[in-house]
Amino acid sequence: MVGCVQHCLLPSPEGYFPAGAAWVTVKPLFVAKSHAASFAEAPEEAFGRQGLSLKVAATRAAGRAKVSHDELDAEVQQAKDSARDISRQPSDTKEAEIEKMQSLAEAMNTTQLAKKKEIGSTEQWIAADSRRDFAQGEQLEAEEQEQRVLQAIHEAEAEAQRRTKGRNTIVGNDAENKFGMIIHTKEACDAEKGTEWHNGKCVVSGESRSPDTPEEVAAMKAVNDAQEEFNAAKQVVHDKNHIFKEKQHKLNNAKIELESYRNHHPPESIFASATPEETALRQKFDAVKAEWDVAHDALNAAKADSWAKRTRLSEALREAISVEHQEEQKDEADLDTIDQVRGRAHADVERSEDEIAKIEEEQAEVVGGIAQKFQAEARKHPVDSAARQDMEGEATWYRQWQHDAEAEAKDLHDRNLPAYIRDHVREQQDAVRENDASRKAFADAAAEGRDQDAAEALLLKPEDENDRDPKAILKEESSHLEKLMKTDAGAGDDELQATKQKSEVQNHRNAIEFREFANQKALHDASKPQAALCFPLLPAPPQRHQTRQKHLAEPFNLSEFPMSVYNVDKLLEEASRRFARCLPPGEEQLPLKEVWAAVDRYIFSCLEHFRGLVIPGFARITWQVEHRFRRDSTELYFELLEPFCRTFHVANSRRYAAPLEADLAACEDFNYSKAALRFSRKLKKDHVVAGLRVLVIRMGEAMAQGRQMSLDFTVGKLLAREREARFVFSAEAQQSLLEGRPLPSRAPPEAAWEADPAPTAEGGKQGEAVVLPPSPKASEEGELPQRRKRSYWQPKPKPRARLQRCVKPLEQATPRPATSVGRYPEGATTPPATARRLSSLGAPPQLPPRPATRAGEMPMSPKPTMAAKGKQAFEEEQTSSPRCNDVQACLDQCLIRHIRQLEKRASQALNRNTEEAKLTLKQKEIDERRQRVAKLRENADFLVKQMEDREARRRLDAEAERAESHTTTSSKSTPRKAGVSEHRRDLLTSNLKEECASQISGDLLQDKLLAGRPRPATVLGTMEARSELHSCLTSQIEVRRQKREASRRQQLEEEATMLELEAQDIVRQNQQHKAAQLDAQQRLRDAWRLGRQLRDVDKRVEALEEGRLPPRPCESR
Repeated sequence: MVGCVQHCLLPSPEGYFPAGAAWVTVKPLFVAKSHAASFAEAPEEAFGRQGLSLKVAATRAAGRAKVSHDELDAEVQQAKDSARDISRQPSDTKEAEIEKMQSLAEAMNTTQLAKKKEIGSTEQWIAADSRRDFAQGEQLEAEEQEQRVLQAIHEAEAEAQRRTKGRNTIVGNDAENKFGMIIHTKEACDAEKGTEWHNGKCVVSGESRSPDTPEEVAAMKAVNDAQEEFNAAKQVVHDKNHIFKEKQHKLNNAKIELESYRNHHPPESIFASATPEETALRQKFDAVKAEWDVAHDALNAAKADSWAKRTRLSEALREAISVEHQEEQKDEADLDTIDQVRGRAHADVERSEDEIAKIEEEQAEVVGGIAQKFQAEARKHPVDSAARQDMEGEATWYRQWQHDAEAEAKDLHDRNLPAYIRDHVREQQDAVRENDASRKAFADAAAEGRDQDAAEALLLKPEDENDRDPKAILKEESSHLEKLMKTDAGAGDDELQATKQKSEVQNHRNAIEFREFANQKALHDASKPQAALCFPLLPAPPQRHQTRQKHLAEPFNLSEFPMSVYNVDKLLEEASRRFARCLPPGEEQLPLKEVWAAVDRYIFSCLEHFRGLVIPGFARITWQVEHRFRRDSTELYFELLEPFCRTFHVANSRRYAAPLEADLAACEDFNYSKAALRFSRKLKKDHVVAGLRVLVIRMGEAMAQGRQMSLDFTVGKLLAREREARFVFSAEAQQSLLEGRPLPSRAPPEAAWEADPAPTAEGGKQGEAVVLPPSPKASEEGELPQRRKRSYWQPKPKPRARLQRCVKPLEQATPRPATSVGRYPEGATTPPATARRLSSLGAPPQLPPRPATRAGEMPMSPKPTMAAKGKQAFEEEQTSSPRCNDVQACLDQCLIRHIRQLEKRASQALNRNTEEAKLTLKQKEIDERRQRVAKLRENADFLVKQMEDREARRRLDAEAERAESHTTTSSKSTPRKAGVSEHRRDLLTSNLKEECASQISGDLLQDKLLAGRPRPATVLGTMEARSELHSCLTSQIEVRRQKREASRRQQLEEEATMLELEAQDIVRQNQQHKAAQLDAQQRLRDAWRLGRQLRDVDKRVEALEEGRLPPRPCESR
């Protein structure tokens, strides 16, 4: 009984509490009240222990308390046993009964004392457990504190990395280390990447725009030297002026002191001598006056020196402006020479195209005559004969060849180069098919014993002896055509090179004009002479009229022009390096540069035909129709694909709302074969597939790292920063595409990048580039002008739009018409080519032009005005006026505001619809994935069932074979008929013999038909050719048999693997089910044991409350 009590009852100041659910809530309060003194009496060093030491001490104390409790429990049990023995002793007499009751009373007293000791031991045990729990709590709290400290350290490191993520990106700024601190030592500067030690401090290194030619470099160096001297002179004037002001202040104080003394101490007479105090003040005034004179002379000298330095700076600026004028004149002369060379090259190209068209017409005539002869000869043979079929086939391909040649000649006359390239490729394919038909005809003739060469020579023999052989004519014309195409390609290359050099010269001229304007500004604005040093560092603005005055009026900030960006060169370099690690030794590198150029040409070609292009795994670029107030405009559109964004965690720019799919032009899927054959010279399809994948992956990784990216395309630039990408389209390229004219700095991609799949006369193979000689006419008449040499440290200028100066005075300035990308000035109509392309695209037609601006109506775009000193500025668009004098103007303004609100609401609605569509698409993908998993499971079950059925059929077949063998054995024992045992029976019946004969004849006929296809080196009628054909057929049969066996083995292996996976899955499910059953059984046992203890505790408490001995449920159970 005591054993049950000690596990189920715990002491408290008011009584006993059961160790059940109620005790869990009471235990902390009880421990706090009853053991506060014991905790207070504990030595201080015990509480000073931390961690494991405190926990070990508390655990040992709890162990000792438990041992003492067990000893007392044994003593109580012994007292109970003695009392039970006494109660069982017989008592015959009254005295024995009295002694028995006395002994029983003593045993009960002993039991009560033992119980009291047990209760005290239980209290000590609880106290020890409480201390142990307290030690465990302290240890857990210490561990949590340690985790918080580590988390704070990690957060601090992450914050430091975030703050220093975009460091050292602005050229010329002070460099920072990885902790965000400015570097002050040369050793730390050398250890940091992208920095250099310059003028006693560590700055960010990089390229910057600077003068190009040696003459301009020398002139700008003189300007910089004069600027530095003038700045030093200004600093000297500032210092001298400061000293002069101090001396002036001292002189004023001395004068005031002297006058004040004289006013308070006037002399008694005019002949009276000065007092010592006055003499001292007079001497002090004279000394200060002498210092003031020295400071004044020094200030005047410094100002004179500053004026001389300033005059020298003005002369240097004038000299620089003169040099820039001379450079501009040289650039104009170069542009004239380049235009002449381009004109001659263009004339050569047209002349070559005319000659090629003439040759194509002659080829069409010759090939048409050959086709007629073959058709006439074919009519002489029977209808079902092989000779007639072969000749009709050759005649058909010759006619197709004639049609292609005529189409090529027409395209060249019309100057339709893309159509010519398509027809030329089709002609080459038809020529290949004609060769195949000719080989088949030769094979059939050899199989039948006919001499096809002699028959064809007799057929194509010219009627007149003076006429030439048609094949010889075709061969000669093909050779001449090849030479003309080389000449045409050379002239095209000359024109392309001239265009590139014209772009470089124009860019150099724009930079000179921009620096010339900056120097004139510095020359006329004396208060800001340092502008001549800042403007050579600025890149040329893309829109000169809108940004030039902004840069002149606002302070220059280098942070707007970061130089360390991720460009195309870095992309190709890193992609090549990464792909090289995956290549086996001796494997060639991927031509990533050519792949990038081919993709760029592919994009430009699709946009020229008003189609879009979807680059797999990356993005799509197409045209879109924007619906604006009173007119529609056609603009380019770029968007990253959703898989690319999910893979690399990047996003499209959030500046613009997503357009409707109905407003986008149809997009073409990326064709790898087309990109390799049409837009490159030496690429293959495998090169384009692998190269494009490597480039897309590398671009995604760079965007995911948050790097600043600027990738140049023909139609614009792809910019990315902080995992957000946007495409900035070139206004010039977009306008050129809309007007249907080529870019001035770019030749059409189809002109020079068409691959020649046919073998060349020099032995070249399909897809290889042929080195084309330059145009002979261009070489005789003149070469392209050579660019002047640049300084070795100067970067090559990028193409910029030509700058123009504003020379109109203030009173002659006129408002600029409202223009935008894809629009035309008022009064102008859409070009015919553009309207035709837009109609084929399916876009809505352009609205009529907006009427002229009425009186009092505000224009829709900013208008240029002239600022002081010839500078051009722009006024901001006025959205509303304080007072409308015209009612119609007020109504128009209200309508504009209402339409803008509607556009904003529509944009928000489109964004919401886009998000809902994305969620719907994601849910659809999840459902499809679940369906695929269910389908795979169903297939697996079907395979298992199919294997079981196959095993059952195999068993049935084995049983049937055993039964049949038993029947055959029993039939052999029966007596034979007369005559059967004398001769062997023929097992084949007549029907089987006929089937075997038909099969053998069919095989022989098939072998006869196949005999002409391989076309062996010798005549097929010989034994050598037949043996060669037999060996080829045997090898083909063997290869097919091996493939079937390999496929069968692979299928069996897959089935075995599937069965093994299913078996493992079943075993794992059984184990999990058994573990779950055991866990449930254990929980049931624990619950039952706990319920039994609670019931026993209730019974014991009731017995103690009633004053009787508690029952003994433990023994009864």
